Amino acid sequence: MNNLGLKSRKGLIWEMFGKFAKQLVAFAISIILARLLVPEEFGVVGIALVFVALSEVFADVGFTEGLIQKQNVSNIVYSSVFYINIFLSLLLAGITYALAPIIGDFYNSDEITRVLQSLALIPIISSFGRVHVAILIKRIDFKSLSIREIWATLIGGLAGIIAAVKGLGVYSLVWQQLITSLVGTLLLWWRTNWRPSLVIGIKEVKPIFVFSGFIFLDRVVQQVFLRVGTLFIGKVFSLSVLGYYSRADSLKGFVNKYGSSGVGRISFPIFSHLQDDRKKLHSVFFKVISGALVLTVILSGSLFFLAECLIMLLLGEKWLPSVELFQVLVITCITLPFRTILFKLLMGLGLSRLKFTIGTIVNVLTLISFPIGYIYGVYAFVWSYVLVRVVTTIFLWFFVTRRLSLNATRYIFDLVSPLLVFIIFMALYYSEIFNIDSWVYFFPFIIVLYTILLVSRNQGYLILQDQVKKILISDSRTSLSGSRYGE
Repeated sequence: MNNLGLKSRKGLIWEMFGKFAKQLVAFAISIILARLLVPEEFGVVGIALVFVALSEVFADVGFTEGLIQKQNVSNIVYSSVFYINIFLSLLLAGITYALAPIIGDFYNSDEITRVLQSLALIPIISSFGRVHVAILIKRIDFKSLSIREIWATLIGGLAGIIAAVKGLGVYSLVWQQLITSLVGTLLLWWRTNWRPSLVIGIKEVKPIFVFSGFIFLDRVVQQVFLRVGTLFIGKVFSLSVLGYYSRADSLKGFVNKYGSSGVGRISFPIFSHLQDDRKKLHSVFFKVISGALVLTVILSGSLFFLAECLIMLLLGEKWLPSVELFQVLVITCITLPFRTILFKLLMGLGLSRLKFTIGTIVNVLTLISFPIGYIYGVYAFVWSYVLVRVVTTIFLWFFVTRRLSLNATRYIFDLVSPLLVFIIFMALYYSEIFNIDSWVYFFPFIIVLYTILLVSRNQGYLILQDQVKKILISDSRTSLSGSRYGE
């Protein structure tokens, strides 16, 4: 257990560092590309990536999560999944390529057709590294995964920038995506000592599919509902409006990936390891969700109040319509720690069917936003989406905690207090009581939030602080030990 704890702490720090560094690199690249390209070009790629993301889900069939959740996996299972992934990706790439003209006609854009046909290669490239990703996550080796993501993002981004400078327009974004995927896959092979054997055992894979089948269905539903907003905006409004929305959604991704998504990614293998020790599992669950929430509120609040300054300074005046969209979208981030960690807990316990059922119901309820958006416009669409996410997350929390007998009483104040600070300052901003610019709220927000976290000895804050100290101490000891023995 001590070894798992140490690996978990190292994994958490590397995951957080990797997400931060990757997002920093991606953000810097996006700034340059946003100044070289126009919103419509981002809209075109945004539409194409919806279908690429869906094809990647079908190519994996949930096997990655299945390999992680299963405690003992033989080499024949790893190899079988590897070849199945490649076969499915080739099939789906062909289908995507064939359907591209139909999709392009639907949006009245030949550009979408050509871009989608080019990006159809991504699932094929990714299929060669999916098993390697599962192996590294199973080992809680987030150092290798983080290094790989940073370098892939950097090299792919530089390729995109060079293409944009040479005047390739929207195809600079295509090159960025393709090179990022290719470099990421090559680095996975370099960082992992596993290689596939020339064997396929369908019988051995069946137990994995019992779990992964519902994960697959859940991921299909998740991707459809995650991306359907992009398709809706691109069709009902315009590719230009979609470009603004895509930029806003991309900025929101910084909070998601560095906060809840990062913590959720490492929590899944940990929950899987602890699935037979429910008392320890429940304790770890609340610690993880408290830490994720503190991170998310700090990032969400900071970006919410600094949105206009950052977009104006970094992206330029032509992207100012993204400001309000981004501010509204970032509010959804406060629901992410609850949704992400709760779903990872269900997966870690092997309750993939329950996760699929709950997730589907929650996602279906978001459809309420579409008729509202169609009638009242894109801002009404985004606001209604946020409200539905908040309400469904509240119901999700109460249902799952009761279903799994999770006693959250001692953590109530720790979970509620950071949220209240954000909500109060956000309400002050929208009420325009003080009639001041949004960036003025930033410093009071940070000061008040930090004071409350410190004075109340918020568990999430203390846990994050403690984990950083422990990992620094353990790394320094490892460094000294390595020097002593010549390692």
